Amino acid sequence: MPDAFPNLELTTQQKKALAFCISYIDQHGVMPSLSVLGAHLDVYPNAARHHVRVLRERGYLKEKKVTATRLTVSSKGRRAL
Repeated sequence: MPDAFPNLELTTQQKKALAFCISYIDQHGVMPSLSVLGAHLDVYPNAARHHVRVLRERGYLKEKKVTATRLTVSSKGRRAL
């Protein structure tokens, strides 16, 4: 998806949110909850949700496709049959 906001810089708070998300994912393997992110940023979860939305819209965060088991058949697996 092309950047809908190519000329807009991230705010200091957005950079802080992104850095925390990267660190949290590296440590825990999952995105922090809005409550955890909000606590880190010293804002309400709704404000954290806004930061996440902006980061998604600008391409810094993306949806992760998750299945019930987190497993799917790979292309190698499909070729084996």
